[in-house]
Amino acid sequence: MERSGSRFYEFGAFKLDAQRRLLERDGELVHISPRAFDLLHVLVSNPGETLSHDQLLDEVWEGTFVEQGNLKKAVSTLRQILGIEGGEFITTVPRRGYRFTAPVRTYAEQAFEIRETQTEITVEEKFETRISGRSAAAIAAVLACVSVATLAFSGWYFLRTPDQRFSVESVEHSRMLSSGTIGGGILSPDGKLYVYREYKGGKTSLRAVQTGTGISIELLPPFDGAIWSTSISPDGNFVYFYLKDDRVSANNGVYKIASLGGEKVRISSEPLFDLKPSPDGKNLAATRVVHGAERQTHQILTIASDGTDEKVVTQFPVYTLARGIAWSPDGKSIVAGRMREVEGSRSVYGVFEISIADGSPQTIMAEQENPFQLLSWMPDKQSLLIRRRNPDLENFQLWQYFPSRSEFIRITNDEHEYGEATLSADGSTIGVTRQLSLGSLWVSDEQMNFSQVATDSGYGVAWANNDTVAYSSSIDGRENIRTLSLRTGRAKLLTSGGDGTRLFPVAGGGDGLIAFASSRDGSREIYRASVYDEPLTRLTDSRSVGQFSIMPDGQSIIYSKFFPENGDWRLMRQTGQTTVEVPNSLVTEWAISSDGNRVAMLAPEVQLGPERVTIRDLSSGAELQRFEIANLDCLQWVPNSEAIAFIRQRNDVYEVVVQPLDGAPERIILSLPGERIRRFAFSPDGKRIAVTRDRVQNDAVLIRRSPIKQ
Repeated sequence: MERSGSRFYEFGAFKLDAQRRLLERDGELVHISPRAFDLLHVLVSNPGETLSHDQLLDEVWEGTFVEQGNLKKAVSTLRQILGIEGGEFITTVPRRGYRFTAPVRTYAEQAFEIRETQTEITVEEKFETRISGRSAAAIAAVLACVSVATLAFSGWYFLRTPDQRFSVESVEHSRMLSSGTIGGGILSPDGKLYVYREYKGGKTSLRAVQTGTGISIELLPPFDGAIWSTSISPDGNFVYFYLKDDRVSANNGVYKIASLGGEKVRISSEPLFDLKPSPDGKNLAATRVVHGAERQTHQILTIASDGTDEKVVTQFPVYTLARGIAWSPDGKSIVAGRMREVEGSRSVYGVFEISIADGSPQTIMAEQENPFQLLSWMPDKQSLLIRRRNPDLENFQLWQYFPSRSEFIRITNDEHEYGEATLSADGSTIGVTRQLSLGSLWVSDEQMNFSQVATDSGYGVAWANNDTVAYSSSIDGRENIRTLSLRTGRAKLLTSGGDGTRLFPVAGGGDGLIAFASSRDGSREIYRASVYDEPLTRLTDSRSVGQFSIMPDGQSIIYSKFFPENGDWRLMRQTGQTTVEVPNSLVTEWAISSDGNRVAMLAPEVQLGPERVTIRDLSSGAELQRFEIANLDCLQWVPNSEAIAFIRQRNDVYEVVVQPLDGAPERIILSLPGERIRRFAFSPDGKRIAVTRDRVQNDAVLIRRSPIKQ
């Protein structure tokens, strides 16, 4: 495929700068993801030429296994970025590929550029008059000084921190595994072995692959259950993990096994997580959930590598959760990520270093609202490896954080969701699992036969009426709410960005009405929109709400709110200007019946076993019924209020289950092996179901720093 060597491309009102990777419209910067930019660059570099699907996949997704569905979604996203002209600029050639049909003007400018980490010095030569020899010599001298100074700074910087800095521009990715059944994995300290979980056929196994040869080893054969918190000893000889056996709970516990296979040995029956071996290999750090009557707390503790000599290092307050732990390189402290719930539905995240000797904490990262998880210290203890999500974007990416200057540097920047990641002992290589999610929206007929109606769905889905579905849609990494008329096939946006993530549309209490929670005005509040183009209305002013529901009369709102002084979530009922607390409403997840009289709620008891769902009278709080249901998510009522429904996960199998309230056996109305069910919603008349589904492509990659170019 020929690609122009030009730097600038102009088409319509747009200007693309290939060198700086910028897109402008009428002089204003346009937000565009790296993948969408690459696709646009390829298209505008070959104007008027039909580029096949395979050509575009090879060029834009080079080295990554993807399908044509990825390309279709990327083209749709790119058209949305370009606005109303997008469909005119990019033409679909049926069964062949795509063609960029707009006139493109290309040109290049002479530029002298020196790039040093995040600092870029550019001197452009745009001389319109003749310069004398003396002036030219003076300018050349200035440029030489700039070059020497910049290169001197570059040399000083890299000598000061020679091997401890990653960035998007300075890393190379190499794929180790591409099976869609990969779970989380870890890299051995010497970088030669990658141990990972595999989910296949509803069962879990533990496997290892040699990074140099690709040879795979089965450590644990497939079984009914789960493996969590895998780690490798500093000498690379043992793998630690927590095993949960769905058939025999007495087998649950922390185990170790030789990294090349053998018999597993249980070292503790305690449910311990975030297992991390100390630098000398003699101890394990771990987290544990401590259960109270209605609340839970998190402990950080250490045990000897044989399971003896337990010591509690610290205990977090109620509703403060550990977000990853790691040993300091010298083994004298543990650094811990922490999430603390504050007022409303807000959470703040910070990092603290905790002394092993006396448990005293020291702040490493001040609390902030951007969600993240701590992964590891770098070996020089100058920076942290974390996975972090920007507030208006969906996917977690890898970042490096430097506490001394409160600076974040991106390591990855693409459409993948990066998960569990570990460092090699020398800090030069990261082993990480990642996901590429392909969301879609499906709607059933009255006989529960499903058909796909959209390919850009996010998590949430709701019905505006019996003919119109509203769903969260990912556009260039940002969430919006889109409605789709099932009668006409016409789709339109209800929002246009800037609302944050997890919008989760909710039936708005009337024909054509959809409500959603948005942080567009600072705190997370409830808004209502109409498919009939009526003005957007803000419904709450509560300083951040959580999950919510609009009552059938459309006049009242039930929402969950966090109270930091008590450390619990409760339901609030707002009618007009009056807000009251719902009786007996300590909750984690809940749903209001279609008749508005009852609430189904998941009690805030956390345990490794079935969860308790109670049915209560909404007005009095009196308990009416209770059920024990394992692995429940997305609790709902069926429209006739005679049953509750939920999503249940069994490893790689997701199900939509209906549990009648009259005691009849549950029934499964949808089962998807190998594909995730995100959310579902019944139509108002109860005859159809809309489901957001997510087909995930998993792989595992090594991320290495590229050699510094001389």
